[in-house]
Amino acid sequence: MGLIRVLVVPLVAACASALFAHVAIDIAGDYLLPHDAYDDVAHGSRVLVLGIVSAILTALALGALAAAVREARGSLDAFGKTLRSWLDVGLLRSLLLTLVCSTLVLVAMECVDVRTAGGAIDDVGDLFGGSLLLGVAMIAVFSTLFVFASRAVVRRLARVGGAFVRVLATVFAVLHAPVQAVYRSQVRTARSLWLSRLFGVALSGRAPPL
Repeated sequence: MGLIRVLVVPLVAACASALFAHVAIDIAGDYLLPHDAYDDVAHGSRVLVLGIVSAILTALALGALAAAVREARGSLDAFGKTLRSWLDVGLLRSLLLTLVCSTLVLVAMECVDVRTAGGAIDDVGDLFGGSLLLGVAMIAVFSTLFVFASRAVVRRLARVGGAFVRVLATVFAVLHAPVQAVYRSQVRTARSLWLSRLFGVALSGRAPPL
């Protein structure tokens, strides 16, 4: 579980960069290449990768929210620790990991598209839109962009997370206070009724003093 948490940000950056690189190669290939291999097939893999990115981002958001709730309920620095754990991989390693993973994702996307269309891959260049150089260049650009962007977003969230946690703590305190007040009121009422009944039974049947 800890390894997944550490690698999740590079994984998101890799999927996002592969998706954007795939689209950019398709557009640039129409002008820079004599034959754009991406024009021969439909691109259903883009929807699949977009769904994967959305699912991972949703899971990250829910994890961050759960950590914020734990901290608001008294767990010391739970939100900050969770976000900082996403950046345990250094910048250089994160960049290299993202480059490798985004390349694999891009190749897998084109394989899925070609197989779905019933075609065949003639050479390695077809996996990158018809030009290995163009494909690698696009992957490098978007991988670098998304690595820096994702790390900046996580750091920003970690900095502003304290205000969000304080808001949650205030909400919990407001919601919890009426419950405590009602409980204390019920206890006092029950105690009064018990005392009244006790003394009432003890004094029942006695005549007033002369």
